[in-house]
Amino acid sequence: MREKDMVQKNKALGKINGKSVVYANIIFFIITMCFSPNVSRGGEAPLNVMAEEGENLLWGIAEHRDEILLKSDKEAKEPVPEGPIIVPMDTIIVNLSGSNLRRYLKARVVFEVRDAEVKGKLDTRTIQVKDRLISIFSSKTIDDVDSVEGRELLKREIKDSVDVVLGVEKAILQVYFEEFVVQ
Repeated sequence: MREKDMVQKNKALGKINGKSVVYANIIFFIITMCFSPNVSRGGEAPLNVMAEEGENLLWGIAEHRDEILLKSDKEAKEPVPEGPIIVPMDTIIVNLSGSNLRRYLKARVVFEVRDAEVKGKLDTRTIQVKDRLISIFSSKTIDDVDSVEGRELLKREIKDSVDVVLGVEKAILQVYFEEFVVQ
């Protein structure tokens, strides 16, 4: 029974001693950085000074500092890839034409635009685009939107109409219906 107690005490002391060593290193690092006359406050980074003096407290990080900085600089300078951008619109609910206000269409349109410039134009002209969508949807009858062919024609009409609103030819690459409900 005594041996087990001794083993547990030694394990506990080992944990405490391990923590103490880590804390001591952190305190030493802070004191060195704040109060050492050898640490440059200007252009040279403290990690380089410590590495040159052989005080590598950061377990090898200081040795690879330049590689890490170069890698992060390359990642930061990589351009954002240009290409199609998805732009969702708000849900639109309209009464269908010729239904005596008994049938409605609920649709959520998503545009695939060719680049960030077109997205910016679409964002600034959201009201005009939404108005155009409402006009197009409300002019349709149940027969116009109740078939696959009808919805494809509707997408083409929306695409052409939004290109006109934006004043850019082929700005909209694709029109998607995220939601399309006829009641």
